[in-house]
Amino acid sequence: MRFSEYVDIYSLLKRLGRINKGVSPSQFYREAMGLGLPDQMLTQALIESPWAKDSRPYYNLWPVVTPSLLNMRLDIGCGLVKLPLDSLLLRFPHPGHDVDGCGVVRSILAANVDTRGRGRGLGLLIDCGERQNETPIYLYRVFPLNESLTVEEAINVWDVSGDCSTEEIETGKSAIRVLIGVCLLAKDPDLIEPDVLNKDKKKLEQATTQEEIDNLANKAVSRGKKGWNVGERLDTNPHYRRAHMGWRWTGKGRATPKLVPIKGAVVRRSKMSQVPTGYLNETRVCHYCGAWLTKEYKRIGDRVCAECKAKIEQSKKGRDSHHTPHSENSASYRKNKEMTPGDWEQED
Repeated sequence: MRFSEYVDIYSLLKRLGRINKGVSPSQFYREAMGLGLPDQMLTQALIESPWAKDSRPYYNLWPVVTPSLLNMRLDIGCGLVKLPLDSLLLRFPHPGHDVDGCGVVRSILAANVDTRGRGRGLGLLIDCGERQNETPIYLYRVFPLNESLTVEEAINVWDVSGDCSTEEIETGKSAIRVLIGVCLLAKDPDLIEPDVLNKDKKKLEQATTQEEIDNLANKAVSRGKKGWNVGERLDTNPHYRRAHMGWRWTGKGRATPKLVPIKGAVVRRSKMSQVPTGYLNETRVCHYCGAWLTKEYKRIGDRVCAECKAKIEQSKKGRDSHHTPHSENSASYRKNKEMTPGDWEQED
């Protein structure tokens, strides 16, 4: 599956020829404050700085995961929310995820920020697909983590004042729900696994120990690929109870909430044991039409349902009414001998 790519400010300015040759990404982000960048670009550089320093980590969110995260009520304290890394990129399948009809989200880059005297918070750069001369225009939002409120309450009172449209406000709220849901996901190997090199994917599927998985992940990181797939292996068979996310309190004293995947399951499994079995047993199937018989018959000639037996008897009476006997070599005799009750019904 193809996931949306994030265009960082360093790559953009380098492509536009606004960065001198020989300036590395680390040097650029260190000196970003003194480069005289516009406010929007400077904000983007500050959010990206820890992300670039940490080898640009990302999470690929598979389609089955996002609806579950959006529908979760986040009734936990804001103080329990922590990014798994200093900065993190969430990537949605290309061309993006439609957020409740309020627009498409392609990616979310998040980092820990200071909310100007209101404590810590999360800074978000949301790619909604907006472009100007092929330059991405990101939606920037800061979500304060007020420890006196639950996340659900904080979202409801989130101050998004400014020139934001209704769509941008709803997009920001949906983005923070997905981001915090990812932050609280349990480290379940069925839910989160490293995104390894393409040639190593089969080895990852066959890996049986954590050491083998770590070796494949480290190999990918050494090649500049530091990421994880979220929800790739989740089962969502529609004939079962749908797989979904659920809270589980873990740790000492059950004080740490974690989002864990609740796998799909057969509802009322005991009912399945009442389904008749043996339909593939040919000794209990009509030799002519395949209907189910009430008991087994060893001889093929006895494997006839009542309906087919009646048709056979009727056919015999019809043939006996002819006074001229058929020769065994005649065409009409061979035809009648080879016909089945289904053929007689069509002929009638």
